[in-house]
Amino acid sequence: MEQRITSRHNSLVKYVRALSQRKFREQEGRFVIEGVRLLEEAVKATAKTAAKVSARTTAQFTLETVFVSSELVQTQRIYNLFRELRKIGSKVYTVPPRVLEVMAETVSPQGIVGVVRRAKTSETANRLTDLTQLLRQSNKTLPPLILVLDRIQDPGNLGTLLRTAEAAGVDEVWLTRGTVDPFSAKVLRSTMGSIFRVPLATEIDYVQVLELSQAGLKLVATEVGVSKPYYQADLTVPLAILLGNEGSGLAESLKLASQEVVNIPLAGEVESLNVAVAGAILLFEARRQRSARF
Repeated sequence: MEQRITSRHNSLVKYVRALSQRKFREQEGRFVIEGVRLLEEAVKATAKTAAKVSARTTAQFTLETVFVSSELVQTQRIYNLFRELRKIGSKVYTVPPRVLEVMAETVSPQGIVGVVRRAKTSETANRLTDLTQLLRQSNKTLPPLILVLDRIQDPGNLGTLLRTAEAAGVDEVWLTRGTVDPFSAKVLRSTMGSIFRVPLATEIDYVQVLELSQAGLKLVATEVGVSKPYYQADLTVPLAILLGNEGSGLAESLKLASQEVVNIPLAGEVESLNVAVAGAILLFEARRQRSARF
């Protein structure tokens, strides 16, 4: 049965508010999601975690607690969501709208907020071992495709890149140190649920990125002004695509270590593309080449 919270000073309400801070999120291994869509995706992720559906995911998710506005309209979709929440054992609390507004970061919350616990299940060394094993599998349909994001700062860009990575069939996304928190509210909304489905490694250092070459992956970077267009590069091999910071671009050490540096030819007087747009172009070119070959 649902429990009720009426005060903004309740300890659980304060806890959810504290999770708006990155340091506290990382300390607790939890983050807050808002809206029916993300709650539905979190339910699916929790069910998969419980069933151990995918051994290769780098994180497992559990939707622990849900807070529902007392004024939330009881549609069939909401009824179905509550039914699934009971199945996975999430604790559900009913709160007045004024209390939910304290917990939510959006100006107009949809009437439902959840707290998700994430558990890291493998370190970078193990992921490299997994990639090496994938490279040796003769029956694998497609070679590994990794997206490395270096110090991306805009939450919308990161969220879009994670969503695009899922759509393009990326095996893993690696985020270097200094990248915006993927579990912040703005990034989560931009992923549209992909955060729960794309294997994600955070706080990666440059040495670990360079070790991808040792595992047999080709590193491909982008730079404005180089002569080789992206579509002339062979993207059908085991591959890591590297994208850099919106202002300063890719770290020089990563650029120098890349086996290939390409550009995206531009018309008019445009000097560069948004990093999320550039990432989509490269990832779907890789998907196009691979679809034609395999």
